[in-house]
Amino acid sequence: MSLPEGFQSQIDLLTEHLVVERGLADNTVEAYRRDLEQYAHFLNGRGHDDFTSAQRADVNDFLSSLRREQHRSSATVARKLTSLRQVHRFLVREGDRLTRGQPVAVSAYSGLDGFFTFPWGIPHVHFNTWLDGEPVDPFAHGDEPSLWL
Repeated sequence: MSLPEGFQSQIDLLTEHLVVERGLADNTVEAYRRDLEQYAHFLNGRGHDDFTSAQRADVNDFLSSLRREQHRSSATVARKLTSLRQVHRFLVREGDRLTRGQPVAVSAYSGLDGFFTFPWGIPHVHFNTWLDGEPVDPFAHGDEPSLWL
């Protein structure tokens, strides 16, 4: 089954970046491509035409389906999560406006903090949050609403 052009062009752009800019091996790039095609088919089944329309719930449901319905090992799910992080990180550019629930938070994983929680929870994330051009703390304080994605 072919993918909508939006998904296919985003996968092609990312894999080109992985080869040209990052110098990854062909086998590694093909593994990324297969993982992203599987994720794209999942998202397309939910009515999405490209990765940018995905929400955090879509990422969570995809990872859950791998573990529970497809009985994939933790190592396989971790590898696929790496692919998801790559595509969502790649598609966000400095200055982009994000909305609550976008899966960009998955892309910002760094360090061993996520290692100890996986596969039971989404890895801890590190990223900067800006609101109206000013850096802000995304966590709620007092009566303020949380900006946490």
